[in-house]
Amino acid sequence: AIALVIEQIKQFWDCVEQRQPPPPLNSNDLRLLYPDSTGATIVATTDIAQAVQELKHLTSQEKQITGLKKAQQQLIQGFMEDAGTLSNPDGTIAATWRSSTSNRIDTKSLKEAHPNMAAEFTKQSTSRRFLVK
Repeated sequence: AIALVIEQIKQFWDCVEQRQPPPPLNSNDLRLLYPDSTGATIVATTDIAQAVQELKHLTSQEKQITGLKKAQQQLIQGFMEDAGTLSNPDGTIAATWRSSTSNRIDTKSLKEAHPNMAAEFTKQSTSRRFLVK
């Protein structure tokens, strides 16, 4: 494990010495590296086209699993009714479904009641949205 960390540090330091940014490690790194789109179109390589197809397939599977998960959750919550805790037959806790209170700002009402204040504290942000077609 220590050897791996040392190797990663060496690779990073090589990037520093060469004055090149290290390669992105995750989607967040990519968003920081490429925050805005130019509107240009790029033609996918065979590997990238294959990756898009695999992503579509995985997304389809994810939707199916999410549907099954929601059905199981609904079954369990229906059984629990208004109980906050569900225990296993051996007494261990299997699930909890408790009430939670949170406070949020109603931005629509704020804009209607105090439009100047709402405008003063409104921050515009730009982000890139990734969609597979």
